[in-house]
Amino acid sequence: VMICAYMCYEGSQESAEKSLEYYAMRRTYDLQGVTIASQRRFVFYFDKYLKLKCNYPVPNQHLILKEVVLHHA
Repeated sequence: VMICAYMCYEGSQESAEKSLEYYAMRRTYDLQGVTIASQRRFVFYFDKYLKLKCNYPVPNQHLILKEVVLHHA
């Protein structure tokens, strides 16, 4: 996953889809490289982040998690 994201970042592949295809072609025999949906989504999200040139500010202070709420489904 990180290799695919890095290929997007450094520009060797033009899109998330191309980086995932290239990875599958080079690393597997069955062309089933990254198959876990959440990992594939991460590559697509990261590619979109790069293309939109998002610049999220880093806070100068620590963030503190104050609450976690779990609901039964």
